[in-house]
Amino acid sequence: MKDSHRIIFILAGILVVFGAIFLFIDYSEKRVDMYMLPDGFNGTATIFFSDPGGIPEKQNGEKRFFEIPSSGVLHT
Repeated sequence: MKDSHRIIFILAGILVVFGAIFLFIDYSEKRVDMYMLPDGFNGTATIFFSDPGGIPEKQNGEKRFFEIPSSGVLHT
């Protein structure tokens, strides 16, 4: 393989890695949610999003805030 092709592949790889890191950081900063479980809750909590009969999502600053009922099932 020519040296010029090798350099192009290396630069493309570096771009992909930095792009993936940037997207991960950007996504993780925007999707910070808080989940409040009842005292003594033990088990699996399930959240159903976009349920027409569910309760509206709550906001706490920039974060979404979910209060899980004692049943462990929340419809929002």
